[in-house]
Amino acid sequence: MGISNFPAALQPIIQQGYLEREFESALHSRLGYRDIADREIFAVGIGETLTKTRAGLKPSVTTPLAPSTNTNLDNGLSPQYFNIEQYTLSINLYGATIDLNMVTSRVGIASQFMLNASINGEQARRSLDELARNQLFSAYFGGNTRVTAALGAPAATISVDDVRGFQYVWVNGVPTAVSSSNTLTVTVGSDVYSLVGVTVDATNVSTTPGGISGELTFSTSVTIGDGAVGNTVQAANASVILRPGGATNTSQLQTTNTLTMANLLDAVAKLRLNNVPDLGGVYHCHLDPISARQLFADPDFKQLFTMGYDTETFRRGELVSPFLGLRFVPTTEAYV
Repeated sequence: MGISNFPAALQPIIQQGYLEREFESALHSRLGYRDIADREIFAVGIGETLTKTRAGLKPSVTTPLAPSTNTNLDNGLSPQYFNIEQYTLSINLYGATIDLNMVTSRVGIASQFMLNASINGEQARRSLDELARNQLFSAYFGGNTRVTAALGAPAATISVDDVRGFQYVWVNGVPTAVSSSNTLTVTVGSDVYSLVGVTVDATNVSTTPGGISGELTFSTSVTIGDGAVGNTVQAANASVILRPGGATNTSQLQTTNTLTMANLLDAVAKLRLNNVPDLGGVYHCHLDPISARQLFADPDFKQLFTMGYDTETFRRGELVSPFLGLRFVPTTEAYV
C-alpha cells in the first residue's frame, strides 16, 4: 500500500525508503570435480611431499612348460619382475582474506562479519573444486599438444603449445628426464619420432589451460609435412582424449563439432577396455549446460527418446543419471 493512502496528517511522520536488514545471496557456481578426487592421508612428520608407489602386473603365461626344461632347483624357470609406478603429491597452502571494518559493522544494515564468513567459505569451496579440475585436465592434456610454428625445412626441433607429458619418461617405474639415453616415442603428424630433449619457453605463450609452451627435440629431423602448424603431437603414453568430429587436438575443433552420444559411448568403451574402476557401476561425466544442450540435439539421442517426451529427462531438460553407463554431474566450472 502506498503512503498516499494514509491521512495527510500522518504522511510526514512515516519513514520511507527502508533498507532490508539482510544481504541477499550471490549466484554460486555449480561444482562437482572434487567429488571424484581421491583422499590421501599425509602422516605427521613426513615432510610436505609424499611419493606413492603402485605395483604393476606381470605378463600372462600362455606357453606350457616343456618337461625337458624342468631341471635344477628353479625348475628351468627364468624369474620375472613386475614394474612399479611412482607419483608425487605435495602439500600446498592457499589463502585469501577480506577486511572487516568493526565500526561500519556495528552500524551496517546487517552483520558484515557473517557476510564475510559466508563469502570466504564459498570462495574456499570453489577454489578446492577448481584445483581438482585443474589437476584432472592437466593429467589428460599431458602428452597431447600441437605444432605452433611451421618448419621451413626438415629440422630436429619443433615448437609446441604444451610440453607437459613430454618432459619425463618412465624408467623402471620412476619418472626420468627425457634424454638421448632415455627417449620417448612421439607421433608428430603422421610419423613416429624419438624424443631426446625438451626446452621450456622463457615466456609462456601456451593457450592450453595450465599449459607450458616450449620446444621438442628429436633424434631425427621432422619432415616439413609433419611439422606443419596445427599438426597433432602425441606421446606414446599420453592419455586418450576423444573429441567431437574426430579432431586430434583442440585447434582442429570447429563450431560444427558438437558433443554426441557416440562420443560418450566411445569414452565408456575406452574406460571399460582398460578395466578402469567405476564408481558404483558408472563413470562420472562432468557436463556443462552448453554440452548438455548439444547432446539433446544429437540425432542418436533424439531417436533414443522418440515418443519419450514425457520422460523425466525431457520434463526436466537435463540428463537423469545413470544413463549410457555414466552419472552426469552438472557443472558451471568446465573450461571454455
